[in-house]
Amino acid sequence: MKRKLIRQMLREWKANIWLIVELVIVLLIIQFIFAALCSFYSLHSYSTGQKLDDIYVSNLEWLQEKSEGYTPYDSIHTRQSDLDMLVTQLRSNPYVEHVAMGNYNSLPYAYNFYGNEFCYKSSDGKGDQTFTVNIREMSPEMMEVLQIHGLNGETPAQMAEILRKGEIVLGEIETSFFPESPDIRQIRGKEVYAKYDSLTSYHVGAVAKGLRRNDYEPLWNSTLFKNIDIDNVHNITVRVKPGAGNKFLESLSDKDKQARNLYLSQMVSLDNLRNTVHLDINNEIRNYVICALFLMLVIFLGFLGTFWFRTQQRVPEIAIRKVNGATNGNIYSRFFSEGFILLAASAVIALPLTVWMIKSDLISQLGIMSLNKTTTITGSLLAVGVMSLMILGGIFAPARRATRVDPAEALKDM
Repeated sequence: MKRKLIRQMLREWKANIWLIVELVIVLLIIQFIFAALCSFYSLHSYSTGQKLDDIYVSNLEWLQEKSEGYTPYDSIHTRQSDLDMLVTQLRSNPYVEHVAMGNYNSLPYAYNFYGNEFCYKSSDGKGDQTFTVNIREMSPEMMEVLQIHGLNGETPAQMAEILRKGEIVLGEIETSFFPESPDIRQIRGKEVYAKYDSLTSYHVGAVAKGLRRNDYEPLWNSTLFKNIDIDNVHNITVRVKPGAGNKFLESLSDKDKQARNLYLSQMVSLDNLRNTVHLDINNEIRNYVICALFLMLVIFLGFLGTFWFRTQQRVPEIAIRKVNGATNGNIYSRFFSEGFILLAASAVIALPLTVWMIKSDLISQLGIMSLNKTTTITGSLLAVGVMSLMILGGIFAPARRATRVDPAEALKDM
């Protein structure tokens, strides 16, 4: 190893070019994988302000007129009275804190989208500003079930009172497709109306965090919370006392589940709904992790084999270097420097492609629409760091072998 390191690497340019090509390809793939994982993590760790544990949901079913036990309706016995009776029975349960009514779009972890465009008159003279909402109808008690707080410090009970007064609550937009989307906080206390129904307006009583469809999807639009009509009620949602879920389910009798013509179907926890919705996403994350581990193993084995072979060829040079006073640290640093130079060259080549990936529409086409500049840069840095560790691991064994060369044994045949 008499020659300078760069000169020696240039003399082995053919082998090094293939190593660099491999590193560039693997680096780009791992950058993308790590950026996607960073995006998933940042979204999952983002708090939307709701407390979604200890919640149970059940669909409402109605007896048909020909069914046994059906009670005809009259001026006193109505569908509303059946619903009130069922809600009262559930509220009397000792393990229940709150009971609310909703429909198929009232809760998170449901992919229904009841979208509409709403407008409000801007005070800056720009005219009517439009924004998209996902309408979630619910009884006021749902604010207490989901523990939705206002961004101005309103408690869930105060939020429920806002809905009872006929006002609405708007949810913040996390990431908008439309640059012109307004700051939802500025609309608090103002009147808004549906874009195609300007005759009906709603007073915005409060602004809250929006209600996501899953933990890995940002809110691309605002959420509009409003009181529900009795005809639109399809399910009952119950918040039980912390940790009392099993006791609540065991305490429910058939009598508790029915009120004349109305009865509850199977009671399901919101956790189960969450796990079902996240199943495909969790599988996707697992596949990313497996792919990243496989590629890191490829890099490790590639450098292990390459530098093991190079060590065999350089045995006489290593021996001469040690005879001339080289220490084990010098041998290690020379091998590690060679690996890091190859990685640095690969990173420089990959840099324009990484910038293009940040600026292009590739991310949205691949379905990871929440990937942004921050997560892409973070993923790139993590990829370089992890590949550095793999290179260190792959070079360590050959470098260790090189330090154990006996100069007399290596030079006896020269």
